[in-house]
Amino acid sequence: LSERFDVSQPKQVNAFNGIYSKRLSANVSAKLGSVEHYKVSNVQQVLKMERLFPCPDFVIAKKQKYYMSIKHRLFDYQGQYRKANALH
Repeated sequence: LSERFDVSQPKQVNAFNGIYSKRLSANVSAKLGSVEHYKVSNVQQVLKMERLFPCPDFVIAKKQKYYMSIKHRLFDYQGQYRKANALH
């Protein structure tokens, strides 16, 4: 399952920022000190901060006719089930 954002389109930039900017702000604040909501506006900013963007622990998707559509992304999961990146 993959997800792409076309950052040349304002709606796609808003969608990306809505999903990831809050989480990115928390990561940047922890590493660089107090930072308000960091919002990206171009590809160069995304690539520069690529390592700080968190991966969701779980992704809930719904099958459409020919593809899967992401409905929810769960970050900061605390529970009994293993996370997607945990192999044990």
